[in-house]
Amino acid sequence: IGLSWDSTDYIAVGLSMAAGRGTLDVTGEPMVIRPPGVSAFVAFGDLLSISPDWSLRIVNALSMMFIVWCTHILLERAQVRTFARWLGVTLVAASPALLDIFTMAWSEPPFLALLLLALVIVTRERTWPWDLLLAAVFTLLFFMRYVGPFYAAPLALTASLVQLRQSGVIISFLRAGTVLVVSHVVPWLWLMRNV
Repeated sequence: IGLSWDSTDYIAVGLSMAAGRGTLDVTGEPMVIRPPGVSAFVAFGDLLSISPDWSLRIVNALSMMFIVWCTHILLERAQVRTFARWLGVTLVAASPALLDIFTMAWSEPPFLALLLLALVIVTRERTWPWDLLLAAVFTLLFFMRYVGPFYAAPLALTASLVQLRQSGVIISFLRAGTVLVVSHVVPWLWLMRNV
């Protein structure tokens, strides 16, 4: 898998986590400039005796499969014609930009997969257990890339607008707002740790 400076930090932190030393970067200092989500995959793989290279290849492959699957669901939900749906899925699956990103040990692949999962959840009317899952996805977005909360806010707004017909204005905005607030608790604690 392709490596960059980010990749070496993700791998070093993951191996440090697997060894029980915490989130130490390549210099031996606590990592604060990157979230530990990708490193958690490396740590989990190390516990299963899978090399970081293969752990990240597996994560990237599963992320790509998940992105293609979510694309299909979203296009189906948008009620596009069958040919257009399959053309869209094919274009996403064969996108040179995505294929390039997915050759690297970066956080983009799982982040994009989580982002599409959030889109699948928010674009349908939901019962409250789906809101719990959405809060977890929003939290995971932060731990893949620190920019995650900036995506969570408009997604929460979309979730409330989709839910209006089923729950009414007050309840739908209350539910989406609660999801957003709950999803920021653990990231806030992580940021305080970074300070």
